[in-house]
Amino acid sequence: DTSKSKFGLFTWSGTAWVSNAISVLEDTPGTGNVEAISGGFAAPSNTFGSAGDFAVVTSTAKVSYYEKVASAWILCGDTGSSDFQFSQFAPTTKKGGGALAAGDAYVRLATAGSGLDVSLSSYNSTSGLFTNVEAPIYTTDDLAQVAHNDLGDVYTRYNTAANGLGFWELRRHSGATTTVITSGAVPSTSSITADFT
Repeated sequence: DTSKSKFGLFTWSGTAWVSNAISVLEDTPGTGNVEAISGGFAAPSNTFGSAGDFAVVTSTAKVSYYEKVASAWILCGDTGSSDFQFSQFAPTTKKGGGALAAGDAYVRLATAGSGLDVSLSSYNSTSGLFTNVEAPIYTTDDLAQVAHNDLGDVYTRYNTAANGLGFWELRRHSGATTTVITSGAVPSTSSITADFT
């Protein structure tokens, strides 16, 4: 539910982090204010918004943050955008180090203090009602499955790849199980002669 979700975007004013207004675009890609999907992303239409604005496109699998630079929308974290990062709390340096500059942006991962908080509902066909579903934030599937290992559990996984692009995805546990390899005690390691590289 995008009307209840908080998207957690903050920008650096030059002296402090400020919660930033963001346009939420729900249009189907290729319609309204959202361009067709290209490379897995659907940018806002360049006719939408003004230079310096931020938008989030929620109608694709990758919920993506954009910054309007001059007359074009650029995916946050991509070449040409302001410095961008996901962070639990307010960063004190740019993503790669160095002093912050006015216009730098981050998405706060801590829900407190206007951070990212995804409001999600699931329809129950038996009761005919929607129920709220938690979608906590994790960096990897492995970390999420430690706490959310039941079929249907949902969580939010944000992009941690080196490319630094500004997007997150909702993930749902498929019911797959984890394989655990066990071994009996090894009586002696002196007979091991192979080297591993």
